This record gives sequence, C-alpha cells and structure tokens, in this order.
Amino acid sequence: MKNVLIVLLLLTTFAFSQGDFEDTEVDSVAYYEKEYQYHFEEYQHNENISTKAIVVSCISLGIGAALSMYTIADDIGSDTRKYTMSSPLVITAMSFLGVSVVSVAVYGSYGILANMEKKDSDWYLNKKREYESRRSTQISVIPLIDPVEQKYGGILALNF
Repeated sequence: MKNVLIVLLLLTTFAFSQGDFEDTEVDSVAYYEKEYQYHFEEYQHNENISTKAIVVSCISLGIGAALSMYTIADDIGSDTRKYTMSSPLVITAMSFLGVSVVSVAVYGSYGILANMEKKDSDWYLNKKREYESRRSTQISVIPLIDPVEQKYGGILALNF
C-alpha cells in the first residue's frame, strides 16, 4: 500500500507540474491604448443614454403637465366632476409624469457612470502618454554660433 501511494505521489507531481516559463513582453502603450478605447466607448455610450433620458423626461413632463392642466381646467369649468383618479385621462397624465420621474433617475445614474468612465479614460490616456514618452528618444542637433570668437558648430542633444 505504501508503494502505491508513493507511485501516485510521483505521478501527480508530474501531472501538476507547470510548463516552461515564457517571457512575454507586454506592450504597455498598446495595453493602455486598448483600455483607453474601452473606457472612452463606455463613456460615449453612457453619455448617449443620459442625453436620451433627459429628452424623454422633458417630453414626458410636458405631455403629463399639459394633460393634468387640461383635466383640472375642464373640471373647474363644470358643476360636476368629470374626472376622477381612475379616469383614463388622469391615469395617462400620471403615467407620463411617472415616466418623467424615472427618466430623471436614469439620467442621473447614467450621468454618474459617464463621469466615472470619462475619469477612467483620461487616466488611461495619461498613462499611455507617459509610456509613450518613456519609449521615445529624440536626437537633435542644436546649432552653435559664437560671433565673438568667430566659431560655429553644433551640439548633439538627446531628449529622453
């Protein structure tokens, strides 16, 4: 029994052993560019939904307010009450006002999400620019003219 356990132990060590380590370089600029693109697209998507929600809210508020004023004005002008809370016109007006309130909530939540995504995309863009500046080395020649000693030449400048 002891020999069987030792054989099983040896087999499992080979079965669970890890393969060779591959040294793969990660292109930081490409990574941050990809993350920036993702967060910027999410920002645009959330901003688009937020804009649509505020438009729907304004339209619903206008229709709901107009229907409410119509029912109130029509009820004031008559001796008997034409509209109760269960009449279809009042229910429609309240539905439009309810859609307006929900649309304002959607506008607020997607506006917050859009601001968070904008902040993330700006952060990734700054990191990308930081890694791009690390990678770039500029070599330039600066002219050197000395009119007093009547010499001329150049200075080799390296910018990292």
